[in-house]
Amino acid sequence: MDEIKRLQEEFARAQMSGSMARLSERNCVEVIMMLQKFGLIELLYTMDGKQYLTPAQLQTDIRNEIAYRGGRVNVVELHEVVNVDLTVVQNSISAMLKSDGQLTLVQGDLIDRSYIEGLAVEANDMLQEAGYLSISELCNTFDLPFDFLLEKLEPMVGNVLKGQMDRSDNGAIYTDAFVARQTARLLGVFSAITRPTPLSSLLMRFPFHQQLFRTELDRLIADGQLPGKLQGRGEKAEYVPNIQQKTQDRWIEAFYRGNQYVEYDAVERLGIRKPKSRLKSMFPDGCSLETCIVGPVIVENVNESIELALKDGLYVDIMTLLPSPCMAQDAEALISKSTAFKKSGASRILCDSVVCSEGFVTSCGDVFKDLMSNKAKEVAVATAAQGVAARAPVESGNSAVPESDAPTSKRDKRKDKKKKGADTDKVSSGGGSKGGASSVSGEQQWVFMSLDEVEAVLKEKVEGCSPEMHTELAGVLHRQLSARFQEYVREAFRGGVTAADRRETSTSLANEYTNTYLHSRLCQAGIEQLEGDVVAGLVKYLLKDLGAKLLNILVKVQAQESYVNCPTGEMTTAQRKAVVAEIPSDSREPLLRLEGLLNEKAVDAFLNPLEDIAENFGFRVKRSDKKRDKRLAFEHRARLQEQLSGLTEPSAVLLLVTVLKFQAETGCVLHAQGRSVSAIIAYLEKTKAWQDTDLASVLEYQRKVMAKLTSKDALAEEDVISDGETTALKALVARPTPKE
Repeated sequence: MDEIKRLQEEFARAQMSGSMARLSERNCVEVIMMLQKFGLIELLYTMDGKQYLTPAQLQTDIRNEIAYRGGRVNVVELHEVVNVDLTVVQNSISAMLKSDGQLTLVQGDLIDRSYIEGLAVEANDMLQEAGYLSISELCNTFDLPFDFLLEKLEPMVGNVLKGQMDRSDNGAIYTDAFVARQTARLLGVFSAITRPTPLSSLLMRFPFHQQLFRTELDRLIADGQLPGKLQGRGEKAEYVPNIQQKTQDRWIEAFYRGNQYVEYDAVERLGIRKPKSRLKSMFPDGCSLETCIVGPVIVENVNESIELALKDGLYVDIMTLLPSPCMAQDAEALISKSTAFKKSGASRILCDSVVCSEGFVTSCGDVFKDLMSNKAKEVAVATAAQGVAARAPVESGNSAVPESDAPTSKRDKRKDKKKKGADTDKVSSGGGSKGGASSVSGEQQWVFMSLDEVEAVLKEKVEGCSPEMHTELAGVLHRQLSARFQEYVREAFRGGVTAADRRETSTSLANEYTNTYLHSRLCQAGIEQLEGDVVAGLVKYLLKDLGAKLLNILVKVQAQESYVNCPTGEMTTAQRKAVVAEIPSDSREPLLRLEGLLNEKAVDAFLNPLEDIAENFGFRVKRSDKKRDKRLAFEHRARLQEQLSGLTEPSAVLLLVTVLKFQAETGCVLHAQGRSVSAIIAYLEKTKAWQDTDLASVLEYQRKVMAKLTSKDALAEEDVISDGETTALKALVARPTPKE
């Protein structure tokens, strides 16, 4: 720096010296450029290039210009004033902004702190004059951005700006006096309101400040200073004073207590926008319907009436129990909520409001019994006279189908029932008075009465019902009567066998099949304990006896479903084959297959296919159940012992004693005949089931039985079997053994 000062002094002396020592302007420029080149000085050029100034001088000029213009100057105008290039001015301003926090560059304007303070003072004057000031208004006035003004003025609220700021209203500033005036005005106007009034009309009528209006109104209502509430939103919002609501509530409650109902339309006429929710909140014990809300007394009355009608087998019209404004959908709603209706599985709704017991419907259907019986007999006689087959068509669901369409399993029946039930609706009602037969999609259907004829009979026989109820009852009964008439016709063909008899027979056959099948499986386990030639004989005997019995049961079931005549007792092979020949083909083929399997040499060869075929016919038995099998074996043994106690024939006694001893020894049931006794005794002798003395007695008794069976002459004295020997033999299985 000393060197620079020395050079400056020399430069000054040179300029002050005579002309012979002065430098030309060009030399001065060259000297300055040389000093800048070596970095000894830093100078800035003016735009005309005739003057130099230092960066510090430029900043000083800028600050002077800002102060001269009141704290705010445009950068573009500034570079023209200081006569320096715009880029140089911008760089200098950037350096000033970094070092001086009092300066701010906003939208090309350089603003000093003093300008903001002056702006705040001016804004406060505007605020005090108007009572309200918005930042947006200041933005327009001072041409500054909203965020900048909000940031700078917010800390001054309460100090320079004498008021309060509402950030929810875009930074609006109010004076306390202005807020107090608005609050007083709100209290005055809203305290005078006695009925629901839209807020929009109040804003148009009174000079409320729109932004402050809703904020202060909500606060006054929340603080309890205004006795009322707001309903609705936006432009549809309205103020409802408590006095109006209390008046409405008193009227509604008085009407409800006196009549046990309130109509929604009546409540809406009071000016209540949502009457349903309002009434529900007022009367939580009431039942909300489509047109009104009804009290618990009406609901209980309806429930008791339904319960009584269903208990007595009658009907009740709910509309007669409801207030006059109620409609059919209200009756339906009350019926659906009735506990008596829900608990009752035998009820239906007619005409939307009539709860009818199934007993009443049945009693209406009973009116047609004599008509159906007589007409069924006429149909049977007429059919026989026309040469139609006397055997009724196969029954399935509500329709009669040809023999070839009989289902072979319950699953098939269910499918056919759905299809045929739908087809029943298509049956022609023409010729009903003659009891004729119609054909729909190849299915035969005997027609009882047309829908109009059923309705006419109901009007004549069932009194006290409305015409609409007669019509709906006819629609309900028509299909039932048609299905029942088919049964009457079949009974006429079969000579009076009822559906109840058929169900009882089916149940009996099902039980017999289950017991015989399980017994066969137990006997199979007993056969598997033996070896040798006796096994084949026992298998053959089991299939010819129990296997044939199982097959007979299946044949009887299919014969009953196909309406084929079948012997009621045991059937011989010839009888069984004759019945099978009459059964429809889809059921006949499995039965013929089982017929051939009766000659198999293994029990499973018959029983396993039997299981699959029987399941298709509707019989299914759980194969493995140890507790059940143990119980059945015990019951079988008890039956054999009871049978043995009454026997005197020696050969039969020997067979039962042998079989019982086999079951006691192995725990397995055995289905055997007399010729297998020797092999069974040999097995028991091998397993040491008897003591030596007992075995000797059995063998001696067997010898005498064989002698009696084979001898043609009189028996020798030693071959005669005494009663004492028979009693002693029975005692061998009467007393327990160690294994028992």
